[in-house]
Amino acid sequence: MRYIRWMRTPTPARARRSVTALSVSTITVALIACVGDDPVGLAPGSPVDSSGESPGTADGGSDAGVSTDGETADATVPCAPNETRCGDVCVDLSSSSDHCARCNRSCGGAKCELGVCGVDTFATGLTGLNAFALDETHVYFTLGNFVRRCPKAGPCAGAAVQTLADFTGQNDDGTGAIMVAGSRIIFVGAVNGSTIRLYNCPVTGCDQLKGFASSRAGFADIAIAGEQVYFYNPMSGVQSSTCSANGDCTETANRASNTFTDAPLAATAIHYYFAKKNGSSRVGIARCPASENSCTTAEDVASVENVQKFWIRDDLLVIFWPGGQGGGSRVGRCSLEDCKTITDVRRSTLTFTDATLEGDHLFWIEEGDLKTCPITSCAAPTTLASGLNEPRDLQVDEQFVYWIEKSGPEVSTIRRVAR
Repeated sequence: MRYIRWMRTPTPARARRSVTALSVSTITVALIACVGDDPVGLAPGSPVDSSGESPGTADGGSDAGVSTDGETADATVPCAPNETRCGDVCVDLSSSSDHCARCNRSCGGAKCELGVCGVDTFATGLTGLNAFALDETHVYFTLGNFVRRCPKAGPCAGAAVQTLADFTGQNDDGTGAIMVAGSRIIFVGAVNGSTIRLYNCPVTGCDQLKGFASSRAGFADIAIAGEQVYFYNPMSGVQSSTCSANGDCTETANRASNTFTDAPLAATAIHYYFAKKNGSSRVGIARCPASENSCTTAEDVASVENVQKFWIRDDLLVIFWPGGQGGGSRVGRCSLEDCKTITDVRRSTLTFTDATLEGDHLFWIEEGDLKTCPITSCAAPTTLASGLNEPRDLQVDEQFVYWIEKSGPEVSTIRRVAR
């Protein structure tokens, strides 16, 4: 599974100015500390289902290990009337933090009440947090001059927090967006407060800081297809490099001009996709063949004004864009090869401050509430968390929905809730 994130221009530590890419700001320099349970933002619940299913959730097991809140049960002895057998333990699905509402649904470090997981504070006190990314086992984040990671299973404190890259004394003064692609990380660093670079190194750490692309305007987005890394440079357009797992990348190639391209991006082995631009306005989604070194004529895919994000799932295209003259937000889906007709997934008069797609489920933030639904049936979405304080950067894995939330002046927290 690949976790692809919006790219964000870093803020130099000594400048301490907000630099915006796709309407998201970054800030500087930080120290970290991580804690466990945080009871804020509890969501309205769904009924406990002793069969192992609950509405609006996806399948998955616990990343928090074997249950410790149930007693080992003899398989020949029935569980108590209010308990359900999960593996070799009998548990109460309404209160088990390892088996909340269904077997193997972990709440992380949060409590389970009436079969509803509370919000878990995964990492807190992050001054100058820029961005974070996920893989199957770790959470990666950039703050100040550092790129760090800690295990999803926790704890995210002390020796468990690993520094992967340190720009201190490297003539670079700040980090930015980060993403994980297989066995490597790609992230943004600033050089002397003026030139922005992309770096690539193994997920286990950067023995050497290898910059493979640079831009004075930063990078608006990035997409990965195998070893091919596409990125959007506002000064040039769509560019690419071929990067190996050991951190080596080829020289940057210009693929499509900024006269007709814009962020966001997506990529497959056959095509790379981008927002089509007419003047300064985004008027649709287009694509160019990955096999062409230079693309001068793009193929139109969808006519959608001001597209904010889009995702490709096999032969399906899912698009997030403003709702039109009436305001609000809209998410729709169509065939990747024939997108003349777009079917609404979710349409609202309210503004979605962020949205993401994982598998066949849409996740979005609407007036401080985190919601989800299947893209094939979204008439009655499930609310996972409520009352969030300026949440941003939704990311999802098989177990949890993660986001960044403001917790003080220039201080952020990474939180998560079971999906």
